[in-house]
Amino acid sequence: MNSFWAHKVYHSKNWVIPLRRPILKNYLTLMVSSLGVWLAMFANRAIIVRLAGAEALGLYQMVFPAYRLIATIVTIGLPTVLTTLVADYISRGTAEEAERIRRIAAAVIFVLSIGASILLWSLRDWLAVHFFADSRVSTALIFMPLALIFSCEAAVLQAYYHGRNNMKPFAVSQGVEQVVRIGLTIVLLSKFQTAPLQAAAAMAASAAAEIAGFAALVLFRRTEADAAVATSSIKTATAPLLRNMIALSLPLMFSGFVGSVLHMANVVLVPRRLFQCGYSMGQATKAMGELFGMAQPIVFFPQVLVYPAASALLPLISAAGGNPSKEADLAKKLRKAYRGAVGLGIVSLVLLYIGGPQIAQALYGTAVAGKYIKMLALALPCAFTGVISIAILNGLRKNTTVLLVTFLDAVVETGLLYALTQPRFGGLNGTVAATLAGWIFFASVAGVAAYMEYRKVFYSPARAAAALRSSHQVVAANPRP
Repeated sequence: MNSFWAHKVYHSKNWVIPLRRPILKNYLTLMVSSLGVWLAMFANRAIIVRLAGAEALGLYQMVFPAYRLIATIVTIGLPTVLTTLVADYISRGTAEEAERIRRIAAAVIFVLSIGASILLWSLRDWLAVHFFADSRVSTALIFMPLALIFSCEAAVLQAYYHGRNNMKPFAVSQGVEQVVRIGLTIVLLSKFQTAPLQAAAAMAASAAAEIAGFAALVLFRRTEADAAVATSSIKTATAPLLRNMIALSLPLMFSGFVGSVLHMANVVLVPRRLFQCGYSMGQATKAMGELFGMAQPIVFFPQVLVYPAASALLPLISAAGGNPSKEADLAKKLRKAYRGAVGLGIVSLVLLYIGGPQIAQALYGTAVAGKYIKMLALALPCAFTGVISIAILNGLRKNTTVLLVTFLDAVVETGLLYALTQPRFGGLNGTVAATLAGWIFFASVAGVAAYMEYRKVFYSPARAAAALRSSHQVVAANPRP
């Protein structure tokens, strides 16, 4: 039987955990789930544009990055660390420890999310006036704390199942979340007439969707046969384990923090720069909706095929643990992933460059975003490879490197947006050019960093010597007859 499809099973009392699942099955599960999420996202944005207009979508786009930023801070990078640690524990047959670190992560994030929700609720008016410089977003900010606790706890369960190579719970929860989001968006938008209230209605629908997604994960876990885990054999003390988890997670938190701050800064920076280019505030908000709310999601839609590959590779990279004996098979899979990302980028570029305006017209009832789709699509052959590169760095636990790459990209992209969003570069056209250049820069730097770290892990002299000693021990233990 081909070992690629083989299942290793760990038994503990009356529960069973599959330690390896077919990569293709995980990829297809994630691909179908991601495809459904992206299609639902398009449907949701199209509904907002058709029922409320581009200005309401622009306000929604201003608020949502703040939600992502706070969620990044609250989770402190623990979900990614949880995935890699669970994969490692499962591969070594210590599934009780995997369950234990899930519980620790869930408890830490629960406490942090409670505090963050209270703080966000208290500062919503101040943030609207002093940070967003648009008091109209205050109403939408009301609904963020309602979803924060549930979305962060859902991230823990999703990461846990990801580390176990079980993608079904993620797919189910995402499906429930999108159904609730679209249904409530349609119902709530019809109740209001002004852009601020319509943006708030869309945010309320998103909050309810996050709660529904978490509820689906909890229900899935309660119905699992392996939900009850024995802990009597655990010997590792909680405090050292938590310290190690946080030490691994903090660079990831800061990486996500930098990325989210960049997005928020750009959300604030771009309208102000467009205002200096002669746009009114309403025109600037509408332009933001057209570029980041309408064009960008279409351009990145083909990435629905890349993210599942990166997600499926992450536990494999972590489980390899720098073992040279596993490197050849891993390298083969990574080469396929990179070739697939580049090929998908080229095909997507051609299709979007030719049919971008028609796609925008079909989805939103207007082709105004078509020219931005054609411009942004130029970056895709390079941009898609960045997803694979970051997965490699995360799988190798090079969290500090991820932080450095993200920080460098944040500085460069923000600088480009500031420099190019001005009248002589066509206002919003300059913003598009800066965004395109930022994507290419990020993918390039991430690719170089992934290559260097991968070689250090698998091809360093120390690793080679260890592999040689291991082979000598095997030969000595198994002499020829």
